[in-house]
Amino acid sequence: MNRTLLFVALATLTAIPASGQIGIAVRAGTLGPGINIAYGISPKLAVRATGSYLTYTHSDSFEEEVTIEVEGDATIGAVGVMLDFHPFSNFLRLTGGLTANLFEVNGNGLPTDSYCFGDGDAGACDGKLFAPNRLGSFGATLEYSSSVAPYAGLGFGRVAGESRIGFLFDIGALYAGSPTIDLQADGLLAPTASPEQEEKLNQGLESFQWYPVVSIGLAIRI
Repeated sequence: MNRTLLFVALATLTAIPASGQIGIAVRAGTLGPGINIAYGISPKLAVRATGSYLTYTHSDSFEEEVTIEVEGDATIGAVGVMLDFHPFSNFLRLTGGLTANLFEVNGNGLPTDSYCFGDGDAGACDGKLFAPNRLGSFGATLEYSSSVAPYAGLGFGRVAGESRIGFLFDIGALYAGSPTIDLQADGLLAPTASPEQEEKLNQGLESFQWYPVVSIGLAIRI
């Protein structure tokens, strides 16, 4: 689906006769850094292909009763096609379009030392000692059930305008539906990934159906 939307975006721009303004822009915002390519059809209308992407990886460890190594990575971004409407033929614009949402978060944890179920004073375990492989591991994946997300927003500036260089500002939202979380665990930690736990977490995510989009950018007419 993501490749299909990207192909449609590029095909839309290449299919339009090259008689109007063409511009390219670099952006940074809540969808990560990105690039836009736009074609000005008329003083009031422009079509735009968009692409934003950012990935982040983090690892850490923390101590409770055992030391646990945790790793996680997050991806945000979107590719899509936008239609910019300038109702007053100036820099104010209304934008709508369709995107492929690239949002996904993955995390996992693994105990690195043994756990004493009993009296573990003085460095000795007077009870049952569970090795890390018996304790097990845990993980979670957070993503949207649908990768297709419509966008609506308000913007200032033109990607394909009369000026050689222009400033851009956008504020809007993607409607991606509710994200869902998938839990995984094994060993003694397996009960933490029960269907009941997943259901409770997913119920708490039901209100996060809109993803806010705020970005600034710089456009260059080519």
